[in-house]
This record gives sequence, structure tokens and C-alpha cells, in this order.
Amino acid sequence: FPYTTLFRSLEKKFYKNCRLIVAHSQRIKEELIDLYGVSTEKISVIYPPFSVENFSQPSNQLREQLRTEFQFSRDQIVFVLPSAGNHYVKGFDLIAEYFSKSSLPILLVVAGRPIPSGYKNVRYVGFQKDMEKLYQAADFTILPSRYEAFGQVGPESVACGTPVVFSKAVGSSEVISKEAKIVFDWGVKNDVSTAIKRAVNWAQSGESRIQNSIECINCQTDVNEHVKEIINAYLRL
Repeated sequence: FPYTTLFRSLEKKFYKNCRLIVAHSQRIKEELIDLYGVSTEKISVIYPPFSVENFSQPSNQLREQLRTEFQFSRDQIVFVLPSAGNHYVKGFDLIAEYFSKSSLPILLVVAGRPIPSGYKNVRYVGFQKDMEKLYQAADFTILPSRYEAFGQVGPESVACGTPVVFSKAVGSSEVISKEAKIVFDWGVKNDVSTAIKRAVNWAQSGESRIQNSIECINCQTDVNEHVKEIINAYLRL
């Protein structure tokens, strides 16, 4: 608690004295205004870039090969959860409990830090150096986070042709068009169940792969252009 109070105090001083704050999502901008009283004129929302060289749509042949390598069954709809940080913040406990109790043909594949064992319909695949392969092989990427300031996995997954299932707390939902995402609210009873069932029906229809993936993402794919946006935001001051 003393450290939290100290950091909050330091943050307020930084925000008060600086001339420019770059927020990586609109939700961060709103939090800066509501929680810290920062003037809206100080804040520029500039979404972080992602690499189209590393994250791209696979051919049907490559995707089938990757599903075989990861041992994904044709009878299951695979949801990938990247969770290299705090599992609680990522909402792992909530979504793992749902998957464990579900009778749907679904599998939650967790990449990152180790998870507790004993969950039905949940598999741990460890840290993955080439996350794009996992995105390309999966049916959906899921982020059931309690809080997610942005969530780079969103644009990365969609760029691989894989739609996302997000809690409403995920900031990068802002940059993904509605045809490439399903959003649910943990605060609404049965909303996660409705979202997962919708995803299953979507996958079973054979039309869930995103064809125009880059058009569904509204953020930079060029680091140089991203840097220019930040410099221009400062120059406008």
C-alpha cells in the first residue's frame, strides 16, 4: 500500500508537468482524464504498431500443417489464450472454469506462463517463440482479461486471419472492426457463454477465417510511421 500511494503520487506529478502523453488506446485516455484529472489537450491516442512481416495469413495448406503439428483435433474449436504475464489479470481463472464445465466442442490452449493442472478442455503449450504459428492454427484468439490497456495480440491475431473473442476490458478492441471480433462483458450474466456459442457457430459455418485481415485493423504496420505520429503530436504543441 505505501508503494502504491507513492507511485500514484509520482504519476500525478509526471502527468501534471509533462507536455505530451501518448495513450495507446482511447480507454487509457479516458482513465487519465477520470482518474488523474489530466487535460484532454495533453493526450494523443496513438495505437502501437505491429509487424505484417511476422503476422500474416497462412495458406490453407500451411494452416492444416500447423494444426497437425499442434495436434489440434478437427472436432474441436480451438481458442488460444496468450498469457505470459499475470494470469489473474488475463482472466485465466474465469475462462478456464467456463471451458472446464462446458459440453461444447471447445479447447482452450494457453501459451506463456505455466497454469494449474486439472482443467477439462484446457491445454498448456508453454512459451511460444513463434506466436504467429499458433494464431494461424487456431480458430480464435481469446483475451478474457479483467484489464488490458491495449492487447497487442488482437491486431496480431486478426492479421493472421484469426478472429478474436475479447472481454470488453481489452483496449485493442478499438482498432479491430466488428466483422473480426466478438466482445463480451464479464459483468453481464451468461454473456461469456453467449459469446463462446456464437464463436462455435461461426467456426462451424466454415466462414470464420478473416479474408481481408489488414482492412479489419486500424493501427500502424510501420514503425517509422508510428514514430512520425509521435513526433507530429509533439510538434503540434
